[in-house]
Amino acid sequence: MSLSMANGASGATFFQEALDVVTHNIASMERAGFREEFLLGASNDYVQEKGAGSLSSTNGNIVPAGIQKGQGVRAVAVVSKLAQGRLNRTDNPYHIAIQGKGFFQIEMPDGTLAYTRDGTFSINAERNLVTQMGYTVAPAITVPENAEYVTINRSGKVQAKIAGQNAMQDVGDMEIVTFANEEGLRKIEDNLLLETDASGVPTTGTPAQDSRGHLLQGHYEASNVDMVSQVTKLIKIQRAYEMNIKSIKTENELLSGLNNI
Repeated sequence: MSLSMANGASGATFFQEALDVVTHNIASMERAGFREEFLLGASNDYVQEKGAGSLSSTNGNIVPAGIQKGQGVRAVAVVSKLAQGRLNRTDNPYHIAIQGKGFFQIEMPDGTLAYTRDGTFSINAERNLVTQMGYTVAPAITVPENAEYVTINRSGKVQAKIAGQNAMQDVGDMEIVTFANEEGLRKIEDNLLLETDASGVPTTGTPAQDSRGHLLQGHYEASNVDMVSQVTKLIKIQRAYEMNIKSIKTENELLSGLNNI
C-alpha cells in the first residue's frame, strides 16, 4: 500500500471512531450525570527520507528541515469534558446533585464500591437510599418509616421530620469522593464508574469541604452535552471521512494511469 493510501485509510478509520464517540454523546444526552466525550488522536511514526540536521549530499551543509512524511493518525484516548452539567429541578427530596468536584459512592452487590454523578436516588422497600437500579448509596442512609419529610443540606447532613416530634432527627451523613485522575476511572453500565490504577485511590470526605463540591437537594445533574455542537461535529466528521476516502480513490486512479503508460 502506498503512503498516501495508508494516510487516507488511517484518517478514515480515525473519523469512523470519532463518529462512534459523537453518536454515543447524542444517545446519552438524557443520561443523568453523563459527561460529553471526545476522541484524541496522535500521529503514527514518520518516514525519514532525509532527516532534519543531516548533511546535504551536494555541498555538505546541514539540512535545516529534511523530508519527513507522515503515516497518518490513530486514536489514543476517549476523554470526558469535565464541565458541570446543567441542574434539573425535580423537587424530589431524594434527587441530589453535586455542584463541583466529586462522586457519590455506590455499594455493589458484591460489596465493592462504584462511583457516579447520577443523583436520581429513591427509597426502596427497606427505606434505604438507592440508585434507580437498586444499588445502595454509601454510607447507608435509612429513612424512618414515620418520617414526614427529609432534608439534605449542602454538606450532606440528612435529617428527617418525625411525626409527633418537633426537633429534626439526624438520619446520617452523605459523603462524596474525589480522585487524582478522574479520566482514569473505568466506565461501566448503569451510569457507574470503577476505580483503576490510573484513577488513583478515592479520597472520601464531607461535601463542601477541601475542594469537594456541595450537594443540592431536589435537583439532579443532567448531561453536559450540547446538541448543536454534536451536530456540527457530525457534519465535520462526515466531510473529513469523505475527503480521506476521496484521497484513496485519487491515489488509485493515479496508479492505474501509471500502469497504463
